[in-house]
Amino acid sequence: MQRYVAIVEPYSSGALLAERFRARGYACVAIHLRELVGKLALSFRHEDFVASIVHNGDFETLIAALAPYPLAAAVPGQEAGVLLADAMAVHLGLPANNTKQSLARRDKYAMHEQIAAAGLRAIDQVCTGDIASIMGWLDAHRRWPVVVKPALSGGTDGVRICDTVGDVEAAFGDAIGQTNLLGFRNEVMIAQEYIDGTEFIVDAVTCDGQHRVVGVAFYRKERGAGGGPIYREMVYIPPREWASHASLLAYAVAVLDALGITFGPSHTEIFVDARGPVLVECGARLCGAMVPLHLEAVTSPSPLELTISSFVDPRAFSQAIAEPQTQHDEFRVYMLRNDRAGRVAALPGDKLLRSLPTVRDIAWYAAEGAEVIETRDLMSGLGLVFLSAAHARPVEADIARIAQWERDNALVTVVN
Repeated sequence: MQRYVAIVEPYSSGALLAERFRARGYACVAIHLRELVGKLALSFRHEDFVASIVHNGDFETLIAALAPYPLAAAVPGQEAGVLLADAMAVHLGLPANNTKQSLARRDKYAMHEQIAAAGLRAIDQVCTGDIASIMGWLDAHRRWPVVVKPALSGGTDGVRICDTVGDVEAAFGDAIGQTNLLGFRNEVMIAQEYIDGTEFIVDAVTCDGQHRVVGVAFYRKERGAGGGPIYREMVYIPPREWASHASLLAYAVAVLDALGITFGPSHTEIFVDARGPVLVECGARLCGAMVPLHLEAVTSPSPLELTISSFVDPRAFSQAIAEPQTQHDEFRVYMLRNDRAGRVAALPGDKLLRSLPTVRDIAWYAAEGAEVIETRDLMSGLGLVFLSAAHARPVEADIARIAQWERDNALVTVVN
């Protein structure tokens, strides 16, 4: 009998999952939380799915619509799909994360409250829909800067680093009540202490509570227009060097346990300062922006194949993780910044970038004819450049060339 897998919100790196499940003999059903328009419609791979269902909010109607498709797994494709995939998996008796922590795997405030309850270091914070309550927290906190962000956004959408009360008021006013990029209304906002440290990424895959770290990296960042953090580079650390980050990895695994992650991929961002590691946030889904596909090319076992096995083939998962994690090439992701607003007339940088020996791929966020703004967060950048080589030196040389082309405005022609 044909078995099926449901993928909730199969966009970004979640678009990579269906073909991998299909290769294991599973047909895939797409679940959408909203009508497919704009960028979502462009990124959705219709040919990978035997059915495509728009969820109208009625859970029983959704379950009835899935009746012709006996499911082996319900998987989130991106951050917005985490809660519904959880609910579907539990209802249908499929491999599922602990439902008691479902909200904590999605809501950034609940997330920190959950790990604090588990005895882990968490960020001091307040969550409210009332600016007066944030002002009261600021009076008690008495340290600057602070971070203001929506509870249910993704990436750096709505995230602002604030140096003054005026900055906080502006960040709150700009985001509260707005619909974020994941399609959720910002009903409440979070104010958090600012951590002055290095931000690391720990990507893992879990099967029946057994965690396997598949990638460790750190960010290089800048401040953008309006106070938002701008990510400029992800630098992946080879597994042979992970021993020097033992406290980071131990903390990351403890976070996964505290959040009830027992199946599937996770993407955990953690600051390390003088006191040690502290969580930024954890997503119970793949790292976004097609990073897993490019990480797969330089590491083994494959993060993507482990993800598939975690849901439908525990034996294959156990066999794969019996081997040590290896990374045979230097791997970095460079985020292109834009300092001009206007219309994109041309992308001369595509040819320039692809001429560099260590550039493996480019994911452009800008397109000819599209309007762009000055980069203020992750999604208002110009795109991502994926680079790899046997050693760090040629990658660093190519990144230096890219940075110079950015300064020379040679990558994108923008007109008013």
